[in-house]
Amino acid sequence: MLQLIETLLTRIPATFQSDDYRSRIQELQDDFQQREDKGFQELAEQAREQQITLLRTPHGYTLGPMRDGKLLTPDQFSKLPPRSRSGSRRRSKSSMPN
Repeated sequence: MLQLIETLLTRIPATFQSDDYRSRIQELQDDFQQREDKGFQELAEQAREQQITLLRTPHGYTLGPMRDGKLLTPDQFSKLPPRSRSGSRRRSKSSMPN
């Protein structure tokens, strides 16, 4: 039993430090990043069709209203007629995944 424990104490750390392990981790991270980028692009295109922009932020993602293909600032948005603001909010909510 002691022999098994000693063997495991050396082999387990060695496995997590091996080049094969590191390569596999990198492959998985690259694959995940590609899937995330593809999903982001698809959602961004769907949002753009609704005059909404999907933005990446340091804390995740956010939606913003667009006008003539450009992101509106909060000040520009507040100057829109109430009907336009409510339509933009409604489209933003409908663009959010369930």
